[in-house]
Amino acid sequence: VFNQPKWKLELILQYLSKYTAKPSVRTRRSSDSTDDPTFGGVLKCLLNGSSLRSLMKKIGAETVQLLLAHAFEAHLALSCKSHSAEGALKSSGDVVDHSLMEICKHMISAFDGLKKVDEKMDILPVGKEALFVATTILSIKS
Repeated sequence: VFNQPKWKLELILQYLSKYTAKPSVRTRRSSDSTDDPTFGGVLKCLLNGSSLRSLMKKIGAETVQLLLAHAFEAHLALSCKSHSAEGALKSSGDVVDHSLMEICKHMISAFDGLKKVDEKMDILPVGKEALFVATTILSIKS
């Protein structure tokens, strides 16, 4: 099951969404859905410092790093599969689409946020790998 990126990502997203803070009151102005079950939605939620701090208190900084890195890996694997199935793998670099660029930016921001919340925290090797890949993808496309 965990060798299949789809199920790996699904499981991680369910786990993270269970522990991310939900808005207590929904007003007319905030009628847009804040409960985005995608990886991008979870990353956007973690851009909020209080949500990230709350998540770190509940499951720990190392667990957050581990889950984010593995979710990013699974997301990339699924992204590559969908692009190759569509015949979108071209030598001109069209592999990286806009949504992947946003995911990479949010991934880097999430790790920056982790470091801001806990300045003494060390980034795990798997987290460093994920950050390296995200940075590389951004540098290739820019």
